[in-house]
Amino acid sequence: MSSTLSSPEVRRFGESHWFADSDLLALASAPDGSIWSVEEPGVLQHWDADGRQLGRFELSEFETLWVFDRDARWLASGADELIVYDVAKQSVLRSLEQPSWVTAIAFHPKDRRVATGHDDGIVRVWNLDADDEFVELAHHDEPISALAFTSDGTVLAAASEDRTISLWNTADQKLMRTLAGHTDRIPALAWKPGHRLLVSAGWDTTARLWNIDTGEPLLLLNTHADQVSALAFSPDGELLAVADSAASIHVWKEIAKGQELRILPGDHDEIHSIVYSHDGKKLLVGGSDRVIHVWDPQNGELISGQGRQWDHRLGLNSKSGILVSTAAATQ
Repeated sequence: MSSTLSSPEVRRFGESHWFADSDLLALASAPDGSIWSVEEPGVLQHWDADGRQLGRFELSEFETLWVFDRDARWLASGADELIVYDVAKQSVLRSLEQPSWVTAIAFHPKDRRVATGHDDGIVRVWNLDADDEFVELAHHDEPISALAFTSDGTVLAAASEDRTISLWNTADQKLMRTLAGHTDRIPALAWKPGHRLLVSAGWDTTARLWNIDTGEPLLLLNTHADQVSALAFSPDGELLAVADSAASIHVWKEIAKGQELRILPGDHDEIHSIVYSHDGKKLLVGGSDRVIHVWDPQNGELISGQGRQWDHRLGLNSKSGILVSTAAATQ
């Protein structure tokens, strides 16, 4: 006679603040202070500023790539088609069939346009107000891994699995420059708000600051774990949050000087999304532990959102003490 234990079936009692039911794939902060999230499999959730659930909406279970625009007005999912949702109405705004698989998405900050990166190495920029109208930006031969517009929308950065970053002038769709230096995959890009300062995240332990006029790195932020996975600037551009494979968040201040403000401890689970609140006073973190963690990035205080570290034998969340039930199969 032997017995095996299956994954725990979670049953919560009382209000569930900031707790999702599956891995959190994307987060966004709305101007009204509320938070939107997407979790597997394609479930959109709305939270108030205190973490109470305001709504839960099932959108699609087929896509794993989800991206919000910066004000949580729109949400895009990508696979063999691009679907853009009106977040407030939870309705489909546009559905666009794609010529190849979508591997990255970025919304234009001002116009009703969205850029898609593809597994054929091409970037396509779609006009959401016109049927199937798009421009192609062709430079890379390998899949696109990340996209980001400057805050004024004049430059689009595209990272490729070839470990380089192409910079595009969005007015004339011309290639401005190619940035090279990363020695492994580049999963995320971020521009400092109001500036032409680009930061790239690499699986080579570094986040790199680039001078896009010369094509040279200004600084390597290299105190991270093996893989740097996500980036987020505060709205005023004063702070940069960097997530790594140790599930830690490094908060940098005056990044051009390489000044690290603090390290926020991880919860031993992969981080998929980080975003600052609209007022910049909170940093929200979501990932495989199915909890939205809310931090004060200035003083390093965890405001809310406790991690889940399940003891599968006792059915106990060892951090919060919440009792859960576990389903066991015996043989």
